[in-house]
Amino acid sequence: MRSQNDDRSAATYFGIIMVIAIIVIAFFSYSEFFSAGIAGGSEFTVSVKTYYSEIPATTPSSLATTAINSTTTQSANIAAEISINNGSTTTSSENIANHVSSSNAVVVYSTKSSVGNVSGHVSDTTKTAPTSNISAGVIVPLYTQPSDSSWSELITTKNDNPSVPIVAIINPDSGPGSGASDQWANGIDELRSAGITVIGYVPTGYGTDPLSTVESQVQDYSSWYRLSGIFFDEMANDNGTGNCPWTCTVQQYYQDLVSYSSTVGYNFTVGNPGMSTDPSFHGIMSVLLIYENSGSPSSYALKSATMGYDKSRYASISIGVGLNSTAEISSASYVGWIYMTNACTGRSVSVCNPYNGLPSYFSELVSNLAG
Repeated sequence: MRSQNDDRSAATYFGIIMVIAIIVIAFFSYSEFFSAGIAGGSEFTVSVKTYYSEIPATTPSSLATTAINSTTTQSANIAAEISINNGSTTTSSENIANHVSSSNAVVVYSTKSSVGNVSGHVSDTTKTAPTSNISAGVIVPLYTQPSDSSWSELITTKNDNPSVPIVAIINPDSGPGSGASDQWANGIDELRSAGITVIGYVPTGYGTDPLSTVESQVQDYSSWYRLSGIFFDEMANDNGTGNCPWTCTVQQYYQDLVSYSSTVGYNFTVGNPGMSTDPSFHGIMSVLLIYENSGSPSSYALKSATMGYDKSRYASISIGVGLNSTAEISSASYVGWIYMTNACTGRSVSVCNPYNGLPSYFSELVSNLAG
C-alpha cells in the first residue's frame, strides 16, 4: 500500500508532465501556423486591428464587401475573424495566408507584429498589406522601331502568357514624331491585337516644358494612332512651379495633363518621376513609376515609396540586373507593374541605352508572373 506522500508525489509528477506536454503541443502548433504563412509568401500580422475589403476596378462587382473589426491576438482564433470577399470564412489557421492573399480586394490595417520575420514586413505605419499571389503585370519601355525583333518577341511572349497584363510604351521620336507613320500604326495595331496595352511616350521636362507643347503631343498621338494612354516621362517629384499659361504648381500642371488626356480618350496615364515623390503626387496619374535605376530596389524602398496605397498604382524598372526571380516576386508584393533588364550592366545609363531591346530573359520574366 502506498502512502499519501507517494500519491501526492505521483500526482505532482503527472501534473508536471502534462504541463510540459501542453507547452510542447502549443509551441509546434504556433510554429506551424507562422511557418505556413511565411512560406506561402503572404504578409500579415498577428496583432489584428481591422480587416476590411477594398474592391479594385478589376474585381467582379459580384464580390461582397465586408468589414470586420477585431482585436484578436491569439493565432488559434484569427481564422474565425477573417472574412473573404466571396462570403466564406477561413476555418483553418494554417490556411490564413492563402485566404488573405486569395483576392486583391483584401486590404489590412494592422499594428506591428513582433513575431519572427513577419515584423519585417508589417510596420506601425502600414496602410495596406501586400495582397496577391503575384498579380502583377509587366511595363515595357519599347523604344525600338516596329521592325525590330523585340516587337514580335513581345507579342509571342504575351501569347504564351495571356494571363499576365503587359503595357508597352512606344516612342517614335522622343514623342509622337513629326507625322503619322503606317509602319508605326500597323505595329501598334499588332500589339493591341495580342492583348497588349499600348501607350505613347511624351517628355515633360520635369514640369518645365510648356503645357501647350505637351498637350499638343498628346493630341498628335490621338490623331495618328490607336493607343490606350500616355506615358509622361521626366515627371517632377517635389513641389514647385509648373509651366502653365497661368500660375500653377507642378501638381496642377500634371493634373491638367491628365484632364486633357481624358478629353481625347486617354484615361490611362503613367507618370515617371523614377523615384519616390511628394505625397501630393500620389493619385494624379493612373500609375507612378517610383523606381527607374540601376540595380534592384529593396522591399523597404518600394514599400516607403508607395506609402501603402493600392500597388496597382505603382511601377518599378530595374536596369543592369540579371533575372532574379526572388527579387521580382518580392517587388510584385509592392508594385503592380515590373520591368527588369540586363542591358547596361556595369555601365551608366548616361552613356548606355537600356531600352534598345528586350532583356535576354524576357520570356522568363513574364512567365514568373503567371504564377
